[in-house]
Amino acid sequence: MQTLWQSMSLAVGLIALAAGCDGAPVASEVGGSTAVRGIHTVSQGPGYLGANRPDKALRLTMKLTTDGVEVLSAVEAANTLNRRDRYASSPAFYRVLDAKDRVVFERGFRLETVIRSETNGPDGQIEGHFFELKEPVFRAVVPLFENTASIQFYRVGGDGSRESATLLGEVRP
Repeated sequence: MQTLWQSMSLAVGLIALAAGCDGAPVASEVGGSTAVRGIHTVSQGPGYLGANRPDKALRLTMKLTTDGVEVLSAVEAANTLNRRDRYASSPAFYRVLDAKDRVVFERGFRLETVIRSETNGPDGQIEGHFFELKEPVFRAVVPLFENTASIQFYRVGGDGSRESATLLGEVRP
């Protein structure tokens, strides 16, 4: 007698065959990342570590200057990155490139260029002040793949897309 799970598995297999699947997963583009139909997986695009997750990562502390990025500290440590990208919608992101300039990994990071401060004004009202940082310092944890050739840091373009992003600087591990 078949269990419920065996019946569901058979049904999914029959649907895949009816859709023209030859046994290989059928992929489609959804919101800029690849999703596999019929199998419950997450994106396996440039931000996905999965089975290729490296053991080591580079913890970078950098300063954004007018000439690019300046590395203040680079420490090799255990890779603590998980699948969830906290800064996926951040306007700042980095790309890990291999020796053939292919994107191996992409992830957002936090880049603060303005600090907001609130103080009590002379009339007792709260006043807000903004201070622009001339050379902001930021951190990024970058997975160290065997074939990593460079790490490029970007800020999204005026249209808000990563395709028109401005290169802030590049680091070679």
